[in-house]
Amino acid sequence: ATIRKVSSSRKGLRVKTLAELSGVVVTAMAELPNGDLIAATLPGGALTRVTSKGKTSNFATLKDVKRIWALRIINERLFAGTGPKGEVWSLSLDGSDAKVVLDSEAKDVLSLLELDGEVLAGTSPGAKVFQVTDDVKGQLVHDFNGDEVRALAANERGLVAAVNDFEKRKVS
Repeated sequence: ATIRKVSSSRKGLRVKTLAELSGVVVTAMAELPNGDLIAATLPGGALTRVTSKGKTSNFATLKDVKRIWALRIINERLFAGTGPKGEVWSLSLDGSDAKVVLDSEAKDVLSLLELDGEVLAGTSPGAKVFQVTDDVKGQLVHDFNGDEVRALAANERGLVAAVNDFEKRKVS
């Protein structure tokens, strides 16, 4: 899996390889306040730190996690949406203090969003959105008619969810 850096110059856009990571595919990235990137790759629950110079190091490994689908820094913590247990993990920004803060009945947490200071998580299968609360089961915000909540965004009107329904479209 490769992370590439795109920069602009008077001659146009320049693309260069920033880092080569173990794993088949990069599934999510988040930028730390110091400019370092945290990247998740498949398979596994490993998170890799990538500096602006391309140096890589282990950031954290989430126990019993096979997939990390989403990363988001919220309230000075790194949140990771994972599978196959449908969990959201919270870590300090140095990779320590990893703990499960949401354990949904879903198989995967595909999307994360901060809305008004609250952490929201979109799941698959079942296309549900949960709010992370003090209770590890969270609070159900909405149960959509579909198979997954692939992405979450916020605009001036509130929450926007990308909900996919694969049965109707026959996507394989």
